[in-house]
Amino acid sequence: MRKEWRHEAPSLPFHPYLHIDDKGLFLGAGTLIASMIADELSAPVLAIDGEEERILALLSLAFRKPIPIVALKFVKRASAQWAKGERALAHFELAYARLPRFETREDARALFYADELVKLGVSPRALMLSRDIDTSQLDFLKYNADELRVPPGSGRESGRWTSGDGDAAQSPDASSGGSSGEVISDVSPDPIRPGQQYAQERPRYPGEPRLLTPWEAGGAAAEAALSMEVSKTGGRGIGRSAPTDRDLS
Repeated sequence: MRKEWRHEAPSLPFHPYLHIDDKGLFLGAGTLIASMIADELSAPVLAIDGEEERILALLSLAFRKPIPIVALKFVKRASAQWAKGERALAHFELAYARLPRFETREDARALFYADELVKLGVSPRALMLSRDIDTSQLDFLKYNADELRVPPGSGRESGRWTSGDGDAAQSPDASSGGSSGEVISDVSPDPIRPGQQYAQERPRYPGEPRLLTPWEAGGAAAEAALSMEVSKTGGRGIGRSAPTDRDLS
């Protein structure tokens, strides 16, 4: 893999943050996070279904920390916008995921290696464990938000999964003989918000990608939107000043 990195990576397009185009979703040194396919209506969409664990694991390995499952929501929303032809909005959705960015091509080496290992058949979860990255976010993927739940106001059973026959499904603790009484929820964790304490828990170690600030995230999306507008119009009208009263008369 070192040989591929030295010879292939320098010639590949470098994307410091998630980038979507007609071929798929890319990050780093040409790493394909999700390929672009056609749905049942022949609209272009990202191939996400069934690939959620691989995608989330690759993002976590890329940034050397667990990425919240909510990031997948924005990837799916970006895919939906792309299918409708709203390319600029698709990039805005990716920016809302608030993922870190790579400062240099070298920062993308871990992602490049992880992708190659996954292609060779190595489990994404095993790769995360080998790098001491918490895999609990992957466990949320097996919970279906559309599955029947015990309605609120039903006591301690509220919110637990149910078969619909009146009996609440056992929580993971109950099925394993545990007695903690903890209710496991499939609610996605809140996205990272600026100013919260966890964003300052420790200094960045050398080579760790930096988290985008809200202003940078917006700038990245605006840059993508401008790029899309230029490709659509050939640059006509870009930078034109607002019309004056004389122009409108």
